Amino acid sequence: MKCYARAMSSNPVKRSTDPEEAEVDAYIARNRDALNASIRRSRREVAEGIGDPRSIDEIITDGRNRRGGA
Repeated sequence: MKCYARAMSSNPVKRSTDPEEAEVDAYIARNRDALNASIRRSRREVAEGIGDPRSIDEIITDGRNRRGGA
């Protein structure tokens, strides 16, 4: 019903014509189940106090450093 309501609203979701955004949308569509499982697992780990003690910014900086900056 949610999708129907959105489609019938006066402000429907607009699809981008940007090829990069379309690629991301396709990736999400192909991997929806795995992405949702990952999000559920992450939320459970946060609730249980398990996980990486670093902030998101620290994780991103570490990743950038590993691949040679950016």
